[in-house]
Amino acid sequence: MRLIKQLFNKIGATWWSAIVSIFIIFILVFFHFRKIEPFPWSDFICNIATELLGITFTIVFVDKLFNRYDKIKAKREESEKIARMHNLAFFYIKQYMYHLHSITTPMEKKFQGEIKLETPFSLQDLQYLYTPTLLVTESFRQTSIEYFFQYEQEVKQAFINMLNTINFEFYPDLSKIIQDFIHVSTKFYARAVILDNVNIKTFSETFVNMLKGDDIYEKYDEYKKNELKANGIMPYFMLYDMLKEEQKILSSYISEMKKIDAEYH
Repeated sequence: MRLIKQLFNKIGATWWSAIVSIFIIFILVFFHFRKIEPFPWSDFICNIATELLGITFTIVFVDKLFNRYDKIKAKREESEKIARMHNLAFFYIKQYMYHLHSITTPMEKKFQGEIKLETPFSLQDLQYLYTPTLLVTESFRQTSIEYFFQYEQEVKQAFINMLNTINFEFYPDLSKIIQDFIHVSTKFYARAVILDNVNIKTFSETFVNMLKGDDIYEKYDEYKKNELKANGIMPYFMLYDMLKEEQKILSSYISEMKKIDAEYH
């Protein structure tokens, strides 16, 4: 098929040839109805123009078929690239999901049933972020929040790699979702503070107690209104906002991947 297309390209037939052919035919028809004596070889030229016009329209039609075939092929190749890179990204998303559950669930309820990304959690649920993860595949020497941040960054890096490898010509919505996650993750700058408090028991206990407090939502409202003055609890409010945004974005990502997968299965 490509050889035929290349042959047509060598002939040089374009819309210009169609315009010229139509013009010649128009002149000859004009001569006929005006009863003007046609010039020598007019029948021959008319036949050539007609043939050229037919060839031009045939080439345009075939070219459109080639373009459609190439587009379908390119879209499938892009979807296959996405699927390959999604496999790694989804592995980290599952770890992200497990550790999100871990930092928002009390010890006695951790991993007691199906873990879902969309599971709602409250600001007060963050009081469990410094508890052990309880995953047998992880070391008990680190807290849930340490593992969560680790895999949250792995998800981000997997998404960055996808953007650097795939141009998303056919799936711009997925690209937008991935970029949104990277943006939300990058703008969160309080990781170091929260992780530093892991090793300072007095600080971690203080902020956990604040998260348990009845007035925590009042403080959060002040924070959202930019009325909360310098306060050590602010990084945890920022964490809560980031988690909510990322949870929503990753849910959209998984939904979009299911639609892409359904196109070819």
